[in-house]
Amino acid sequence: MSNSQINNRRDMRSLSIAGAVILAMVVVSGSILGFAYYRLSQSRLDTSEKVGRRGIGVTGQRTAPAATTEGYVGSAACVECHGEIAEEYESHPMSHSLAEVTEAQVVEDYANATVSPPGPRVYEVERRGDQVLHHEKMFDSDGELLYDQEVPVRYAVGSGQRGRSYLIDRGGLLFQSSIGWYSHAEKWDLSPGYDPREHVRFERRIEEGCLYCHSGRVAAERRGSNRFLEPPFFEAAIGCERCHGPGEQHVAKQTATPTSGEPDPTIVNPARLSPILRDSVCYQCHLQGESVVPRYGRSHLDFRPGRRLDDVWVVFVADERVDEQGRTRAVSQVEQMRSSRCFTESEGQLGCISCHDPHSKPSAERRVEHFRKRCISCHEDHGCSLPLAQQEAPPASGSCIACHMPGVKTIDVPHTALTDHRILRRPDEFPPQSPSYQGPLELTVFDKADERVPPHELRRARGLAMTGLAGHGRDEHLAREVEALLVPDSVVDRSDISAVLEAVGDDEPVLNALGVVYLMQEQFDRASLCWQRILQVNPTNEVALQRLMFFFHDRNELELAAAYSDRLLAVNPYHSEFHGRRAHMLGQAGTRGDPESLKLAIESARKAVELDPTNIRAQEWLVNMYQMANKPEEAEKQQQFVERLKKALSPP
Repeated sequence: MSNSQINNRRDMRSLSIAGAVILAMVVVSGSILGFAYYRLSQSRLDTSEKVGRRGIGVTGQRTAPAATTEGYVGSAACVECHGEIAEEYESHPMSHSLAEVTEAQVVEDYANATVSPPGPRVYEVERRGDQVLHHEKMFDSDGELLYDQEVPVRYAVGSGQRGRSYLIDRGGLLFQSSIGWYSHAEKWDLSPGYDPREHVRFERRIEEGCLYCHSGRVAAERRGSNRFLEPPFFEAAIGCERCHGPGEQHVAKQTATPTSGEPDPTIVNPARLSPILRDSVCYQCHLQGESVVPRYGRSHLDFRPGRRLDDVWVVFVADERVDEQGRTRAVSQVEQMRSSRCFTESEGQLGCISCHDPHSKPSAERRVEHFRKRCISCHEDHGCSLPLAQQEAPPASGSCIACHMPGVKTIDVPHTALTDHRILRRPDEFPPQSPSYQGPLELTVFDKADERVPPHELRRARGLAMTGLAGHGRDEHLAREVEALLVPDSVVDRSDISAVLEAVGDDEPVLNALGVVYLMQEQFDRASLCWQRILQVNPTNEVALQRLMFFFHDRNELELAAAYSDRLLAVNPYHSEFHGRRAHMLGQAGTRGDPESLKLAIESARKAVELDPTNIRAQEWLVNMYQMANKPEEAEKQQQFVERLKKALSPP
């Protein structure tokens, strides 16, 4: 699992309130992967892979937990006995959380499907036969088309109640489209986290942590691989087993000896769980936090209803996150609810299903009365203090939540408002704000999990949560703090890299994070050894392959860089920068008189600009390589295109 997965899941959930609009700014992946462009020193590196494998399988004194049992049967197996509930659930947005784009209920406006954000790019959405295609186009200063990149999308994510995002399936690798649908605004626009001028276009990877909360069950090749089978989902939309757990034993028991109304211990009924276990079923997807860190040997796919969240991951929170203007981040309702007086005075009894029925959603006509009854169930003896006429007057019109849980704008998802779950007594007054969040050392472990999670696991989780923040700010002091947290106590001398790697063992997220913090401290050899160790554990780890390719390319050690490049492209051949780097390496070999390398360099550069026509470096390298290959006409034509592209990309 890459470090990016830690926060990708959080960011994916932050868009679920925008109708499952996926993946806002990914702090960890955006910052850590960004360091691949950090200019490395020219010091020599011992590449003999001298570090042994004795520690693999054990991290410090920890042994990886046994794999979580499966036993899933799919929601269809539940219908025979629970047909009425299943029919009712069809009206719930969760039952439409993900579908093939051509099979999803059409909520979008395909007649007005052009997006023209600031900058030179224009986007269009097209339904053509049994396909939905997303286009990115760019025009030059004369209005002539420079390119039209056409990408088929396979999955629609979100019921469409608030919006949708779209997934591209490229042979088991999933990517997010740049374009999303916003139902409240009834418009297409850039997906959250996409800057109008500079963004990752159609190359934003969607990992299992992102998909966990938006699909019924992900069909991963293996835990943490971020590669998926065909089809990528055993069950597309969220189904029964997400909240009730795997149903194999329950189905077998009921088939052999049916019971009527008696609790069955082989299946989970959240309503019969203790409050924290009950709420953990909801929190698995609706608790955002500042960072969500899977524990050692665990992935997001290991949570099962009936367990505590901290059995699988550690969640760090800061505060309730509503600013002075009354804005909030998406998917922070859990933190808000737990800060409310209703929650605290209920001594934890109030939970998500106290107000929300997970099997159905009230219609627009029933919504006011539905939630009013939920409020009155606790406040019958002391209801609203306003005169009845004022209660019934617009805009509240008798709605408790209209006054006490109004909509608030979101900071990180455009065109979207969320319900304020702080349940304010006086909605026109903000309660005292929580102390300003000053830094990652102040992150609080959610629900006092530090009383249950072993101290070494907490140190690991905090170190991983801090890594992205350190990288984002290029904070060397924070990097040293992270190093101190991530290196196990068993290491007497942290300067002994062999001892560090031996103690860390096969913990890929920690190895990657240490590589990042060593890089920030300009300890380049140590960083490289961390990534080499990852590849001993997992030869197809994409992040480690990418870092090592960049590392040796920047050091002009082209043979090693090319070897890592070939391995990386075998894992992910859909990233323009990977092909562009390979083109540059091969082009340098071509300057030394190797015509075959030059031919391959041209092919790689063409692939780079096919994936991203705005990759100026690859476009310019293609000019140079045409010149080296003695193809003046191609070089001149390419040069003219580069000049038009540069002019179009230049700010006015």
